[in-house]
Amino acid sequence: MPSEVWPDDEIFVLSADPDVIQKEIKRSRKDENAWPNIHYLWQHNPILAWINDKVVAEFGRHEAPVLTLFSTLAQGETVFIISALIPNRKGHPLVHRWFGVTVKQDDFQQIEKFKPLLNRTGLGKNRFPSKETQLDLDSLRRLLPEAVQQAKIYMSEQRQTFEDMINPKLQEQLDKLERLKGKQYKQLELFYMEKKQINKKEQEKREIERKFDEFIDWVEETMTTEDKPFIQVVAVLQGAQ
Repeated sequence: MPSEVWPDDEIFVLSADPDVIQKEIKRSRKDENAWPNIHYLWQHNPILAWINDKVVAEFGRHEAPVLTLFSTLAQGETVFIISALIPNRKGHPLVHRWFGVTVKQDDFQQIEKFKPLLNRTGLGKNRFPSKETQLDLDSLRRLLPEAVQQAKIYMSEQRQTFEDMINPKLQEQLDKLERLKGKQYKQLELFYMEKKQINKKEQEKREIERKFDEFIDWVEETMTTEDKPFIQVVAVLQGAQ
């Protein structure tokens, strides 16, 4: 960030309220040398990027934070927050879901979508005291395989829902391509009617087939998924032990 934006007290004030930001911009315009004291809070703000890097750096590979929520989760209740995606054949994500896998007293309870999970637990809204608690990491490790397995089952269902939605559209596009290819074949027949032009006609026909086959392969690889989701445990929430 430019040095002139940096506040003297090194405290940044962020707001997601557009009206607040507009008022602050108008205020700062009265002083040609002043920058707004309140900055817009959005996902690409450099400050958020810095905070995210600092938080992520605290955890190594195959590690995730564990939060104990005494007030919103029942005793013995554990929620694995999962980020899962299914890519297409080119490796680009097509199905991406955040959700929670809830286990209670070692038994799987439910898959919960992320927004309802946030509302139920109060994450992002409530403040939770940081109490001195002894974490039973061995117990959490024991529950992890079941949570991952349930996440895979859920993502398989989500993939099927996606396939049911996209396959008719994909087939419609493939049918349109076949009809277009047929029209181009007919144009060739009209354009090369003489026998001496047969070699030229066959050459252009092969070129049409090559172009359409390449495009059809691209469409299929772009919109086709495999039932092999990538599963990442983002965090673990637990009630009182």
